[in-house]
Amino acid sequence: MPRPPSIARAPSLPPVGTIGGGGYPVTTSSAGRLRFNGKFRDECLNAEWFPTRREAVVVIEEYRRHFNEARPHSALGYQTQSEFAALERQAC
Repeated sequence: MPRPPSIARAPSLPPVGTIGGGGYPVTTSSAGRLRFNGKFRDECLNAEWFPTRREAVVVIEEYRRHFNEARPHSALGYQTQSEFAALERQAC
């Protein structure tokens, strides 16, 4: 039985080299993607039990927002993306 279109459709992804489509530089190397995937699995997927698809969507979106907006990134000098963007705007 084929899946309904809402389940079969993959979520839209940000452009390569950005986090969350914000245009901030990140590593696009295979090692960088593997590191993110490992962190995502360890910190989100392995830590949660998703009884419904809807709950999985909500929890994964919360993790994505935290990762993109609140969490410091080593590639940005251990700043959050918003802190990094503010400094970049000041520099221009």
